[in-house]
Amino acid sequence: MCAQEHTQAGHQHHTADHDHQDNCCGPQCGAIADQRNRYYTGKYMTARDFRDEQEYFLSHHHLHNRLMHGWGIVCGLHVTPHRDDCPNYVVVSPGIAIDCCGREIVLHERAVVQVWEPPMQTKETPPYGQTAQTAPAPAQLAPAYLLYVHYHEEAIECVPALYAEDCSAKRLEANRIHEIACLAVIPWDEAHQKDPRFAACWVQPGVNLEPCSKGCGAEDEKAEGCVEPDCPCAAGVPLALITPTRDGDVYRVNQSSIALGGRKTLPPPQEYLTRIVSTNWPHGGAVSLQYLRETMNGRLEIRFDRKLRAPYRKGAPLPTAGEPYQLDDNEGDEAIGINRQTFSVQYVGTQDDLEFLRSERRSPPHLEEDCLAVFSVRPDKLDPEDRAGNIAGNTIYVSLKCNFVLDCNGNPVDGDYLCGTFPTGDGVAGGTFESWFRVTYD
Repeated sequence: MCAQEHTQAGHQHHTADHDHQDNCCGPQCGAIADQRNRYYTGKYMTARDFRDEQEYFLSHHHLHNRLMHGWGIVCGLHVTPHRDDCPNYVVVSPGIAIDCCGREIVLHERAVVQVWEPPMQTKETPPYGQTAQTAPAPAQLAPAYLLYVHYHEEAIECVPALYAEDCSAKRLEANRIHEIACLAVIPWDEAHQKDPRFAACWVQPGVNLEPCSKGCGAEDEKAEGCVEPDCPCAAGVPLALITPTRDGDVYRVNQSSIALGGRKTLPPPQEYLTRIVSTNWPHGGAVSLQYLRETMNGRLEIRFDRKLRAPYRKGAPLPTAGEPYQLDDNEGDEAIGINRQTFSVQYVGTQDDLEFLRSERRSPPHLEEDCLAVFSVRPDKLDPEDRAGNIAGNTIYVSLKCNFVLDCNGNPVDGDYLCGTFPTGDGVAGGTFESWFRVTYD
């Protein structure tokens, strides 16, 4: 049993003030079984044989998950703030993860988790991503909490045993093994003290990274992560790093308090990936300047088969599909989504070199209807009277960097335009969508 945990609807959770000794380390992964039953007529079967049968196939199934798929979040397990009257709680949505042992962790329904027990005592702690040496002058800051999920088994349904192999007086045995998703919270600084493996549990690019920390070559006698599992999170799967925000006299969790950048996610199945399904120009074909100006309204449109997330600035909370596009005053501030950096258009310029085609200042590349990316060509480039300045007679090259375009599930769009046919995709999230067409005078 997880220490001092509360069971509710198939999952368990506990707060940062509980004992984490068992929860941090979690159950051991177990050995890879190398023996299986050989059946023959008349074989006498005992409980040991049936246990070994399960152990063989379970250990090899876990081995397949671990080596062929890795560990991390498979789907769901999103973390959001709870109600305003519950400032120290978060909500975890249903989902599935695979831990470093290769075991599936299934959270069947929405769970409410208490991050800390009030009142919170403030203490001098450097902000996340800074060490005590590089941090500014100490300030009264709330400690960060790591929310993670780990696998647990519980023996249930005690039934009378007709025979006891150990000849003891015990006559009750568990009839079932219940697999449980345990949600746990631990202060980030205490996690490192309890188990040094947590140092590599929540890593964001450019933050607290040790260069060349991995070995390479025959000196890795242990075959790290191969025969012996590599468990940087001590058999847990991190979900969020929560830093409470001070609101007057109380601390509370809001969306900006929940950092998700260190979550380790596994590639989604191909059918869950969003793809590009059409454009309003013929790939490799031609359109007239008049058609581009009047029928296409000077717009280059790329349509997706699932809703996308709106652009957002680096460090800001992730927006959901349907949020309006906000034009930033400074170009380059958008980190993710349909924007100037991800949706680019080039054409053959006057010097026979590729030049970027600027969009309208008042209408930069943006998202419409949640699933339509739009690039508006400047009107002066469509002016039929300006034969020297318009784009007639040129080939237009369109590029969309789908590694940075997320759908409403948070997955990059599968944008590789293989063989010039729709829908796009090679079964791997991300990629670059590339297409071209020629603009004619007539």
